[in-house]
Amino acid sequence: KLHKVAVQSEKEERKVMALEQADEAKAAAKIESVEAKEEGEQQHLRQVEGEEAARAKQHEEEVRERRAKDLKLLHYQDEEQRRASAERLAAAEVKAEGVVKTRDANVAKLQAEERVKREAVREE
Repeated sequence: KLHKVAVQSEKEERKVMALEQADEAKAAAKIESVEAKEEGEQQHLRQVEGEEAARAKQHEEEVRERRAKDLKLLHYQDEEQRRASAERLAAAEVKAEGVVKTRDANVAKLQAEERVKREAVREE
């Protein structure tokens, strides 16, 4: 009977050990699952941070390109304004030369008329 009790006790002890091992295995699996989940979340965070950094860099590049285009446009407009001003100045100079020539011609005409009148008065 003592042998039977010892065998029974040994069986129960093995059962308890098996249950403890199963509990430890479950706990280890749970820990691995949580660690894997945390690692997945960390990877996702790194991916999101990388995407945000890429978007920020792209936005920065777009702003830089837009500024360069704006600056180029301003430079072009400034050149156009200078060219138009130079053309207006040249036209004004040509007009002024024409006015001076007309005045000189009118003065010469008046002087010639005066000379003709003086000669006519002298001849009388």
